[in-house]
Amino acid sequence: MKIPIDTTPHSDPDRRSLHALGICVGASTVSVVHLAQSIPTDLTPPDRPRIVTHALYPHDGNPKQTLLKALEPLDMTALTRIAATGRRFRQTLNLSTIPEPDAVIFGRFLNKAPS
Repeated sequence: MKIPIDTTPHSDPDRRSLHALGICVGASTVSVVHLAQSIPTDLTPPDRPRIVTHALYPHDGNPKQTLLKALEPLDMTALTRIAATGRRFRQTLNLSTIPEPDAVIFGRFLNKAPS
């Protein structure tokens, strides 16, 4: 059974959400995070991205099989962006990739409290 990704508008019927999946294939684990962000309209500013769900899977030396298992319950058609990080295995994926230090800096920027 696929886990549906929430595509319902948030608080305003004219707004929809963008959905992104972040994947980190590490030395011992595969991590996934599903983010959503409302699309701004002419009258509303963009919301901050929010974490819909996240999970961590130990891969026991088989990151490919673990990644397939991690992605299995997701409705991939609802995602608008997918990016992967990790040292070695990310290069074998046919996805947009980002170096892990850049992902950490970007994540810290998104989680910084608004001033």
